[in-house]
Amino acid sequence: MIVTNMWFNLAVKDLNASMAFYKKIGFEIMQRPEQQGHMFGIKAGPSSPIMFVEKPTFHAYVQQEVSGHDVLISLSVADESKLDQLIEKVTHAGGTLIQPKHERNGFIGCVFQDIDQHFFNVLVFND
Repeated sequence: MIVTNMWFNLAVKDLNASMAFYKKIGFEIMQRPEQQGHMFGIKAGPSSPIMFVEKPTFHAYVQQEVSGHDVLISLSVADESKLDQLIEKVTHAGGTLIQPKHERNGFIGCVFQDIDQHFFNVLVFND
């Protein structure tokens, strides 16, 4: 299997209010410096966070109008060659590349839609 991990990204309208809500109900907040003001995560398991992404940043990933119930599923791969393999498999299987391979916030990745228009963000990410 090419994919090494998976996590979910949910669009939110008010990042600070969402962060306060999840703190109040007992979740540990995770946030890297480059994510401040754009997204945060909560621990949902040892290596599978749920990320909450402000709508403008979410829109930048999916490049479509954000309804409020959108989900961006993130997948990690071990290296750039695995990313290239997955891109090739997705396009050959009928998926649509929304964002070609690029660098963002120090990560290399791409965004695609499957045949049912679900969004996937793929990142080269080795722990």
